[in-house]
Amino acid sequence: MSSGTQFVESLKKLHYPSTRKLQSEGFDWLFDNEEALPFLDWFCHNVSSSNVLTSQEIKQYNLLQSSSESEILSGEQLEAALEVTSLTQDEELTAEEIEAEIDMLQDQLKALEKRKPLLIHHRNKLSVHQTALTHKASNLGSSEAGLKRQNKQLKEQLQTTTALLNSSLDDLSSSSSGLISLYTGSQTDSLTSVPFLSQVNLRQYHTAEDKFTHELKAFTKKQFFEGIADLAGYSQTDEFKLLNISDPQSLLVKGEGPQVREGECHELDRLKTLYTDSQKVSMKALVEAKRVEAASRYAEECIQATQDIYPGNTKALSERLRDVQSESQKVTGEMEHLWREVIPELLDVNLELQATHILYGDYNLKILRQNYFTSKQDTLIRELVVQRARNHFLGMGYETESRAHHQVHRELSTIEQMLQEDHRDHQSRMNLMSDSCLVVPKSPRNTVNSRDVFINHLSQVIKSTPTVETQQLFLTFKDILDNASHLTGNLHKLRDILRDSSESQDKRISMLEQHMKACEAAVYDKTALPEVQVLLTPPQIQNGITQLEQMIENMEQTILEIMGEYNNKLKVLKGDPLEARKRQLFVHFFTQPAQLRREIKAIMDRLQALSVT
Repeated sequence: MSSGTQFVESLKKLHYPSTRKLQSEGFDWLFDNEEALPFLDWFCHNVSSSNVLTSQEIKQYNLLQSSSESEILSGEQLEAALEVTSLTQDEELTAEEIEAEIDMLQDQLKALEKRKPLLIHHRNKLSVHQTALTHKASNLGSSEAGLKRQNKQLKEQLQTTTALLNSSLDDLSSSSSGLISLYTGSQTDSLTSVPFLSQVNLRQYHTAEDKFTHELKAFTKKQFFEGIADLAGYSQTDEFKLLNISDPQSLLVKGEGPQVREGECHELDRLKTLYTDSQKVSMKALVEAKRVEAASRYAEECIQATQDIYPGNTKALSERLRDVQSESQKVTGEMEHLWREVIPELLDVNLELQATHILYGDYNLKILRQNYFTSKQDTLIRELVVQRARNHFLGMGYETESRAHHQVHRELSTIEQMLQEDHRDHQSRMNLMSDSCLVVPKSPRNTVNSRDVFINHLSQVIKSTPTVETQQLFLTFKDILDNASHLTGNLHKLRDILRDSSESQDKRISMLEQHMKACEAAVYDKTALPEVQVLLTPPQIQNGITQLEQMIENMEQTILEIMGEYNNKLKVLKGDPLEARKRQLFVHFFTQPAQLRREIKAIMDRLQALSVT
């Protein structure tokens, strides 16, 4: 407790008004004055409420002072008046009592005269002792001055250290506040207003990503599943008639099966057949048209010639007619030769060329369509890669920031543990320093301080069971010594009792051994020799033990056989995966039918996929 606190407590004992408003730190400067320090120490340790007049006593004194006409007695006059008053109050003494009183006073005077030289001798000794103490005090003056200087230096050093500690604590508090404000920022949509990426609100980003995903999904459906025939140029039916691209199952992006290829072959055969017939019909029509045109021209020429030579010689006309008919027969023969021999060969040649032209157009269509799909696929892949890059970059940012946060968390945890250890050490030192048993009292005390926890606990440990007669208001060191001596006596008694109990225990153990020997003699066979294994007298117990041992041996043999069989089966399962799979399916058949159905379905799907490929 500080000096200012003691001073305030003393004022509270004296019932000084407004003591609750007083602060003990404001009175510490009074004790820095060395001249006033003895008075203040005496005041704090000796003055109590008995040294203060009550309000009732003050009223009586004021009443006495106002009612008395003469001056109020004080000092020696008051003491003499009190002695006279005490004598007058006593009963009147007789002559014999007065003589006896005088004799007693004379005896006391003689005894005091005899004691006077002894007191003078003691006075001389005390004066010599006082001189020695004065000399020691004069020698201690320089030491006291040095200690005061050291104390002043230590105070200045302590104040400097305290100022540095306060500044460090202020810096730490400001740094902690900045760190807390740094990590407790609210989420916002702006990257510039927050220090960490985790504090950014990504709602708009996720909304934009969802919108982009839906748009990309719609683009994928449009480019690869709906309207592909229109985008690939199906309107040009003369060029792309064979591909049947309106059917999604026959598109190149989905793969062409054997049915599509067979259909294309049949269509090509049909076109070849139609090509020969159509070309023949076309040629017939063309020949007929040319024939009609030639006949028309010839008729015109004949009419013109007839008009020129008519009426001419009929004989010349008949000859000319015969010539024309002969030439017509020759041309008809040549036409028959061309129609039956030359033209079919030419049609066969043109048929092969026409098939090549059709296949060339089909393959060009496929190449164009593949290029178209490849370009759309590249566009889709590029957008997906960009989207994945955005998400991956955001994830990398979060991961990097998370690592930094983990590092900061580990450092802060380490700092917290160090501060907690320092706080515990400081608390233990403060508790140790505040222990009253470590404070040296200024004067020896017979009673134990109530704040001395160690001595109080020690007294509670060593004291005997308190009774109503032995309870005291204050605890004295003499009581502690008495309790310690009593505890020592009890310890000696307990040792004697323990020795007696150990002796009785040894006797009981010896008796127990004798009884055990008697029991062994009663249970075991008396005829068994010491070197021969003894047998229990009841044969049922022995037979039971023998059967139990045989059963244990059989069980061990069975366990070894089961383990060997298990190892053999385990080797077979490890060497043959089909057996392991069969065993798993067998287990699923009895325990998990649903799992068995799922696995069988998966196997069937796999087999179907293998058969298709």
